[in-house]
Amino acid sequence: MRAVLDIGGTKTAIGIYHGELELLKVIPTPKDPKDLISVLIKELKKMNANEISIATMGPLKISEGMIVNNPHLNEKNFELARPLMMELGVPVYMVNDCVAGAWAEAKARKSENLVYIGFGTGIGIGAVVDGVLLMGKEGNAHEFGHVTLSWNMEIPCGCGGGGHVESFLGGSNLPKFAKALGYEVSSAKEFFELMKKEKALRDAFERALLSFISSVSNAYDPEVIALSGGVYYKNKELFDEILEKLPEWKGLVVEAPRVEEAKYNDLAPLYGAAFLAEDKPPNWFRKLKYLVDWK
Repeated sequence: MRAVLDIGGTKTAIGIYHGELELLKVIPTPKDPKDLISVLIKELKKMNANEISIATMGPLKISEGMIVNNPHLNEKNFELARPLMMELGVPVYMVNDCVAGAWAEAKARKSENLVYIGFGTGIGIGAVVDGVLLMGKEGNAHEFGHVTLSWNMEIPCGCGGGGHVESFLGGSNLPKFAKALGYEVSSAKEFFELMKKEKALRDAFERALLSFISSVSNAYDPEVIALSGGVYYKNKELFDEILEKLPEWKGLVVEAPRVEEAKYNDLAPLYGAAFLAEDKPPNWFRKLKYLVDWK
């Protein structure tokens, strides 16, 4: 039996996979990494799994099984895989959550060129290009959330930079985006409620979203972009309405991809974690160097 986890900035989903995915529970993600490890060990001990596959927020140092430079946790860098393996005595596989989502969605659609985007606390993406899951040297070939979207509006990003895609479109940063335009809101929910009344705010959000999606399209030339994440699902009608304009967006230089809701919905990272542990694509699996000296 395979335990599967999806660790996000706000919540962590826990499930098991034995040919079918069974979601067991969703818990808040502790901000302290030590607390996170303790909670995971407690939950995983109940499951008696023979392997664990984790889709997690990044960035990662995947060769060491570490989360690094993460803006949503109290510690920037910490080991995730080894403490779990030492305590539980089973192998732990690790991948970025949106990379896992991309693998799941590409398999679901039998697509060789797909981008998965999660709009949540932050912004995450994963990409499959010509049937290959893009990884990079430490599993971070997809960190589009920290690509600079604007030098003129250096809205602070949780990573310490400014003007990033995540500064404008990440759920936790939407109040900062509003403030830069002269509005006061305290949450993503209030941001979208205000957008219904303030055309200037709506126009600014629309420009940011279309600039982001067109840039992703230009970079990866996908046939489909699959969308997921809490911010997207709570505002799906608005996102879909805006993204209908993508084919005519002046910044798009490639053929417009289809933009669709993820087939696995917000469970795509869990499915991806399960499928990756089963498929073990070499360009991902060989990067898990921490497994070599385990035991």
